[in-house]
Amino acid sequence: MVTPQTLFAGQESAPPSLSGLAGGYIKRGDDALSNKDYDKARQYYQLALNPGFHATQDQIDYATKKKQEAENLQREANLTPAEKSLDAGKDAYRKGNLAQAKTSLLQVQSGTDQYEDAQQYLFKINLYEKAQGLEAQSPKVAIDIYDQLIADPSFPLNAQVKARIGELQTTAAKAAVPARSVSVVKDPKALLAEAHALQDKGDLTKAKAVFQEALGIDAKNAEALAGLKAIDDALRANADLQLKEGIKEFLTCDYRGAEDSLKQYLDSGAGHAGAAHFFLGAAETAETLQGQTDQRLRTDAGKQFSQAKSLGYRPVPGSVSPRILNVWKGSV
Repeated sequence: MVTPQTLFAGQESAPPSLSGLAGGYIKRGDDALSNKDYDKARQYYQLALNPGFHATQDQIDYATKKKQEAENLQREANLTPAEKSLDAGKDAYRKGNLAQAKTSLLQVQSGTDQYEDAQQYLFKINLYEKAQGLEAQSPKVAIDIYDQLIADPSFPLNAQVKARIGELQTTAAKAAVPARSVSVVKDPKALLAEAHALQDKGDLTKAKAVFQEALGIDAKNAEALAGLKAIDDALRANADLQLKEGIKEFLTCDYRGAEDSLKQYLDSGAGHAGAAHFFLGAAETAETLQGQTDQRLRTDAGKQFSQAKSLGYRPVPGSVSPRILNVWKGSV
């Protein structure tokens, strides 16, 4: 313990006057502080405040301030890494610097006494960041999270968040007002030109839709009617080719290829659906007769045969094997 006696022990010169002692202690306190000997500095400043030394008011004010500084530095020097990180994080949080706070708080290791406290601050920071990320896609969810944050009076960005909630609510209200729909009537000539261009490219499905759009404006438009008929004829011809291809694949034992072609034909809605259902069922039956054990294949084959029968289809004699024909006859 530093005392007035030990302070001047060994000095040959006489001690200074009492008024000068306060100044001497202050000087030694400053030296100790600069050398980071915070405990000794604190003691020197405390000695300078001894009422018996009749320090001036300036000396009292200075020593009091420096004594507090030494105590703070001593406390900080004694902190564990977790305590330092938590203090830095809390300080940044109070100042509203959430990014810096998060960086410091993440340095608090689990298993320390400060970990749970740090996690509570991080939870609020993460909530805030989550709300920011949801503003564009889910503004209502973002507002709910912001409301949760400002319910805590200690949240440092309450004023900014309240303002942001107001902005989001205004934006949401504007978005909720349906825009007046403006019906645009297209020029039939432009539609016909577009349909013919699509037709030339071979995109018959889109061309058909555009011709139909033109007829929606003028139901008696001869050019649109002719274009629509030409496309329907072409689609039927293409579909017939696909049906023939599917039957050919079946006859050459390419059952999977036949199934794909026949399903596409049926999807087109072309007219020979009975034949398509029959040969699709025949292809699936042929697969099961070859050892394919998938029960769904057998079940679907029965459905295809039933569909063909309901459409009045009767197979051409010799077009399929007797075993397939027996399955056909046994289908409901």
